[in-house]
Amino acid sequence: MAREYQSSNLLSITRMRKVFAQRIWYVLLSIVFGLSIVLYFATPNSGPASSQERDAQAVLSVNGEKIPRAAYERQWDSMKRFAAGNEVQALQFQGMILDQMVNTALARSVARQRGATVSDAEVEKAILEQKKLGGDKPVPDSEFEEMLKAQGSSLRELRDELRQTLLPQALRQQIEQQVKVTEDDLLKTYDEYKLRHILISTSKLPEAQAKAKAERVLAEVKAGKDFAALANQHSDDPSNKPQKWDPKLKKSVPAGAPKGGDLGWAPLSNYVPEFAEAARNLKKGEVSGVVKTTHGFHIIRLEDTRRKLPKDYAKNKQTLLADFRKRKADEQYQKLMEEARETAKIVWHDPTLEWRYEYSKVAGPMGGMMGGPQAGDRQKFMEKLRKYAKENPEDSTAALVVGQDLYMKYVLAPKGPEKDRLRNEVIEAYEGALKRTEEQQTRLTLAQLYRDAGKKDDALRHYKLAQRLLRWDDSTASKGVHEQLATAFRALGETKLAEEASKRVAELKEQEKREREEARRAEAKRKAEEAKKKAEAAAKKTAKADVKPSAAAPVGEPPKADGTGATKPAASAPAGQQP
Repeated sequence: MAREYQSSNLLSITRMRKVFAQRIWYVLLSIVFGLSIVLYFATPNSGPASSQERDAQAVLSVNGEKIPRAAYERQWDSMKRFAAGNEVQALQFQGMILDQMVNTALARSVARQRGATVSDAEVEKAILEQKKLGGDKPVPDSEFEEMLKAQGSSLRELRDELRQTLLPQALRQQIEQQVKVTEDDLLKTYDEYKLRHILISTSKLPEAQAKAKAERVLAEVKAGKDFAALANQHSDDPSNKPQKWDPKLKKSVPAGAPKGGDLGWAPLSNYVPEFAEAARNLKKGEVSGVVKTTHGFHIIRLEDTRRKLPKDYAKNKQTLLADFRKRKADEQYQKLMEEARETAKIVWHDPTLEWRYEYSKVAGPMGGMMGGPQAGDRQKFMEKLRKYAKENPEDSTAALVVGQDLYMKYVLAPKGPEKDRLRNEVIEAYEGALKRTEEQQTRLTLAQLYRDAGKKDDALRHYKLAQRLLRWDDSTASKGVHEQLATAFRALGETKLAEEASKRVAELKEQEKREREEARRAEAKRKAEEAKKKAEAAAKKTAKADVKPSAAAPVGEPPKADGTGATKPAASAPAGQQP
């Protein structure tokens, strides 16, 4: 029977707020999804049966374990505010949510296969944390059980779910217990290698030609030619020939002598695995064979090695050894997950989420647009997404992503038929996207594309709509868009519309001025109040210091008493007055 798992976000929301405040985004996502435990308090389990049935529908299955739509949507609901309405940022978050859900399901699958279990004590500890509801003290058992009941659940069901939810944690603990490391293993991590290399890049030559060239260079090395000279002559490593920007020539120029392939001192962990493994097997003065990595083909020479221990190594040896054991356990865990992913049976039941998951894999900082190993994956994905967008025109976000990808190519393309073709495809994609959603910058870009194509009427249609939509925006942040509109209307001969946009720009400038003045006055008021409080505190302190003790009772001496023990009144005190 397929397992069904519903992820929680009670703890995830609390932890998210704390970690997002520190702006540690990717670490946050790991904490949010790795430590989130139950969804019982996320939203009430009420509403029409059809809504509940939809929530229970699986969006995907991982090795037979169903991931319900509710599990994904509750995670997304807790994070969407951080996307701040940015469609691209939202896609990144959605993809990372789905990726973490897949990874967690895979971890549970591996844990079961390896016999990892969750103890009763660990379950009760997790329940205690849930009872705290993000605070310091747990709520009473009766109140907690009532909250579970309101969600259509029970303490028994919570315990059963936690045994599944905590399986990835149990797997990590199992691996940590099984990992064996020695001090010698730890010491080797402080070894540094001084290397030279020659890189024949596969980004400049087809792979077969690059490999053949690397083998020819290796033959020259073996024939006794100077390694450094050959590196300067043949290596494609950009760091081998330092460059700097010349503002006068407006181009990069040499910034020093070539390095002869010298990589300096560094631990092997700084290099990709294939490169590091080849270097590790060399003796001082030896040269490797041709080594293939994602960058191309390398020839490596080991110049020297050294061991650089931290000054406090002896004092902190046990702590360092424990940290090293944890790192090795993490490496083993990641290796298990990679192996599990290769053989996993992942079945998607919602294509709109499937492509978001795949998008997150290829949409890096530049999404492979500038070449490199990610570029091919992105190209394949975009071809698939273009087909999907045509078959599913109601998915406006897909059309928007397709349009943005094509627009980047359009911008980079030289003038000619290909650029015109790309412009038409961008227009088609953006028109499709804007039928079902509104994205201000996309609409302005679309209008400009129509202008580039000489289609004034279509350009005006989008500029006018953008102007109408701005009537709902009173913020000074919209000033830049009004300025764009004024310039565009003026260029298109629409004087009246240009004047209207310019008038709005002037109004927003005055609004900005007023807001700055109000902010200045508020700050001045705050400083004045702060200064007043400091002055009052100082005056009180001075007044207290100026108070002198009474002559009848010097400081440190008690008042004198008569034989009865009663204190005598001062002789000079008039009748009816206290001395």
